[in-house]
Amino acid sequence: MMEEREKMAIDLSGYWLVHHVACQCNSRCKFCIVKYRLKDQEKPLDQVLREMEMVSHADQYYLTGGEPTLRSDLPQIVAHAKKRNDIVRLHSNGRRFKDRSYVQELRSAGLDGAIISFHVTNEEDSRRLIGTSEDYREKVVGIENMLGEGMWVQTNTIAAAYNYQQLPEIIGEILRRFPQINKARITYASFNEHSDRNQFVPLREVRPFIQAVVDKHGAKIEVENVPLCVVDSAQHDAYFDKFPIMVFIGSRGEFFYGPGQRKKFDMCGSCEKDKRCQGVYRNYQMLFDPDKDLKPVQ
Repeated sequence: MMEEREKMAIDLSGYWLVHHVACQCNSRCKFCIVKYRLKDQEKPLDQVLREMEMVSHADQYYLTGGEPTLRSDLPQIVAHAKKRNDIVRLHSNGRRFKDRSYVQELRSAGLDGAIISFHVTNEEDSRRLIGTSEDYREKVVGIENMLGEGMWVQTNTIAAAYNYQQLPEIIGEILRRFPQINKARITYASFNEHSDRNQFVPLREVRPFIQAVVDKHGAKIEVENVPLCVVDSAQHDAYFDKFPIMVFIGSRGEFFYGPGQRKKFDMCGSCEKDKRCQGVYRNYQMLFDPDKDLKPVQ
């Protein structure tokens, strides 16, 4: 039976898979676009494992939420994912990693590392913008524990209204405190019909702060959800050149492809980087005017 399921599985060689396995979260980030799912029932373990068996051999397999570490069966989920994929990582706020024995348990199950959110640099801002001062304290210890166990770590800073002007300070603090991390990523905040629109700013306002970070830290930075015309950086161009196609398994088990989450506009056709660029998040024009924010490179 297992061999038959393996033969029927979709081979995702060359793709990255992002698998939604949790709705609950122990943080309350104001910019979060999935917080409306907090009251949803978690997928039962057997459903998660069935979804995993529909695919195999993804280049990288990411377990996401919500906060996946709130699942008591996460080590079992990680172990099952590892049997079918070479690299298994988490998207996490990193708070549960404060318990080093838990990090060791996940590593033993097959976890290779995590992308850990890091949006502020002090407890006061954590309490005001993320809902608890513990988020900052616990994630700092958590990252130290992950690195201490020799695991791959990348941070992810969402650039939104509350922190975009502090991006140089936030990224500088991350790289000073954790020089061993793989990279520090900046992700321009995406939004949907459930979002608080006051939490977002147009790309034209975020641009100089992202550019300052890229100019100073170069190859240690990744910039996500930002088109190539916004940031002048050879590293950013190279990141897009190698960026894989993402496949998602959603909170209700639905499959969808990453390119469908992006959008381009008429002006993009005149940009010399058009063929390499993925455009902006598909809902961008819900709030902002692309004609003001996107400047084709000639």
